[in-house]
Amino acid sequence: LMTEIDTNLECDFSQSNYLHCYEHWRTANRWDIHADETRSEFLPSRCEAILAEWVSGVKPCWMRSSVYVLATLLNFAGCFRLAVQTRRGRQSFTYKRVCYMIDYSPPQDGHRHAMQFLGALSAGMSLACAVG
Repeated sequence: LMTEIDTNLECDFSQSNYLHCYEHWRTANRWDIHADETRSEFLPSRCEAILAEWVSGVKPCWMRSSVYVLATLLNFAGCFRLAVQTRRGRQSFTYKRVCYMIDYSPPQDGHRHAMQFLGALSAGMSLACAVG
């Protein structure tokens, strides 16, 4: 009567240029070697876990929140949770999202900072060679 539903997200990028665009953007904006370069996709409407009550009003009386509070006060919260988990169903659901081509063109001055950095680096190297 009650089921825990775990959800996952699976993105299909086989028809998309998203990964290429992301990689281009990441390399064009790489200024800190300690920056976090991981990526993750999500759906704003996705809940990771849902406890579904299939028939309204059939939740057993011992599954009420007041019983959980009492079990917590008596230091039996772990036993209560184990009892609830063993008496409910479990399902897994995967959202499959197909991603398509995105319109992406790099900005005209997208590598402006890189050019400034390379210019400053070459000037520094020239100065170091002249001095040393």
